[in-house]
This record gives sequence, structure tokens and C-alpha cells, in this order.
Amino acid sequence: MKLNLNDKRVLIAGASQGMGRATALAMANEGAQVFALARNNQALEELAHHINTQTPGQCHTLCQDITDLPLLTSNLKNLLATAPLDVYVHSVSGPKPNNAINTDVERLEQAQLAHLYASITITRLILDGMKAKRFGRIIHILSSSLTQPFPELTESTIIRHSVNAWSKNLSTEVAQFGITCNTILPGKIATQRLESVISHQAQQKGISPEQHLDSLIQSIPARRLGQPEEAADLICFLSSERAGYVNGMSISIDGGLSPR
Repeated sequence: MKLNLNDKRVLIAGASQGMGRATALAMANEGAQVFALARNNQALEELAHHINTQTPGQCHTLCQDITDLPLLTSNLKNLLATAPLDVYVHSVSGPKPNNAINTDVERLEQAQLAHLYASITITRLILDGMKAKRFGRIIHILSSSLTQPFPELTESTIIRHSVNAWSKNLSTEVAQFGITCNTILPGKIATQRLESVISHQAQQKGISPEQHLDSLIQSIPARRLGQPEEAADLICFLSSERAGYVNGMSISIDGGLSPR
């Protein structure tokens, strides 16, 4: 199947690690022009070097804290001055594990900035260009906790529900312009984020991270962790013209873990 992503201009927020990095590599391997946004400049430069020397695509870096909305606006305006974007992928890590009774309002506000407010800021800047081209793809990487809540991820789940609701509403408003908005709900994907969550949960349970990982894997029907590249492949498909009638969906990629 040809996805025809060559020369598509793709912004990936949170591109320095995990599923964001895997998506940047997958897009570049399809020939896309990637704009990688993250805080870790060294990781961004390493990613850009790999893409620019070993794939048919191109990579440009935007090193900044995504919660700095004025700087984000300025950087995006400079980027859009050359040409509009075709695809926007949001892959920013959630807040640290915490249960409901210990929800921290200040940390929740910072997470809202990184997820919902940054997404709204970016989307409002890029929509006019997508409308003019009558093509656009807006994809948020959220979590399977939307369908199966995890007590230790209360703050993350709150944030991701708000983004999911906004994305769903947006999808109905922009579909007439050839723009789709979808979210993916990854389960247990082998990333640094999962490692930190497993470490925290194991400590709470008084067991080793290895023991907790084994028990998690046994709870997954596929009996394994997912790989970031598997999520990236799904995102590439959703970014293509072939997925033009897939809109407003929340798509699980969790090895059968979620109840629906």
C-alpha cells in the first residue's frame, strides 16, 4: 500500500522520544518533511541527523518548552510563513503518576498547558493553511486509560479526556474541508514513559519493576508490550489520503487490553 506521504509537511510535538520519535522516523521513511518539536535539543539533533542522512525524508528541529505559548505561536508563525502544514501529531508525555485524592492542581494546570492549550494554539494557527489545501490531518496520541481508567494515572486521564473531547468536537467542524481529527489510545507500549510508570507502580506494590512488568504482560491478551513503531505505522496510515473517511475516532492500539 502506497501512503503517498512524500513531501508532506508534518509537525510532531514531543518528537524526541517514544512514539513521537518513532512517528518522526516512520514519516521520514515515507519521504515526509518532518518538523520535530521538543525540549531536548541533543535528542532532536540526533534525530534530525539520522533522518537527514539515512532516510528519504527531511527533518527540521524546533527546540522549546511547549508550555511557552507565546514562543510556540512565534515559532509556528515563522514555520508557516514558508508553507502550510499537512499533518500535526501531538505526542507529549503526561504528568507523573498520581491517584485521585492527591491530584495536584498546579501540576494539572501545567499538563493542560502542554496538552490541551498547546494543541488548541497549534491547531488554530495551522487550520487556515489546511483549509486552503483541502487536506489536513490532526492526530493526538492519548492513552488506553480513556477506556480503562488506571487509578495511579488520574491526572493524566483527566487531561487526555479533555483533549479527546476537544478533538472529537473539532472533527465535526473541519471535516468539510478535507481535514480529519483522530486520537489513538495506546496501551502498554515499550517507552521511557511506561518504564517510569512501572517503576512507580512497583514501588507502591512493594515488588520489583521486573515482577510488575511480568504481571502487566500477563494481563494483555497479546502477552507482550506494543512497540512504538506499531503506533507510528497507524499514525502514518491515518495521515494519508487513504484514511480520508476516518474521522473523529479514538482508536485503541493495546493488544486487546481495553474492554471495548
